[in-house]
Amino acid sequence: KLRVLALEETADVLCLDEMAVHDVADALLLREIFSTMLNNGVVVVATSNRPPEELYAQGLNRHLFLPFVRLLARRVDHVRLEAVDRRRTGARDAELFVPTGGDAAPALAALGVSGGFA
Repeated sequence: KLRVLALEETADVLCLDEMAVHDVADALLLREIFSTMLNNGVVVVATSNRPPEELYAQGLNRHLFLPFVRLLARRVDHVRLEAVDRRRTGARDAELFVPTGGDAAPALAALGVSGGFA
């Protein structure tokens, strides 16, 4: 809890990409971490390929994780986004958006990306 409380003192928003729960230890830690963050006013934004009620489905001792699922249901807005994952279709016609200005051009050049970015 001390590390989570330290995070609460330095962050107003925490973003997690591709949140997944693979074992009971993850499940129990997430329950405690999210409870502490939400109770201390930290805004949490997370993405997942599964809705909250399907996290850690069929997991060992899942009943210990269900209080976390109920916490998410009560305290978090769940937004389902529908999109085509172009990485899986092999499509090459997708538009690419890149940052411009400031330090963006040198940073992109350092990555080997070119294209006349200003």
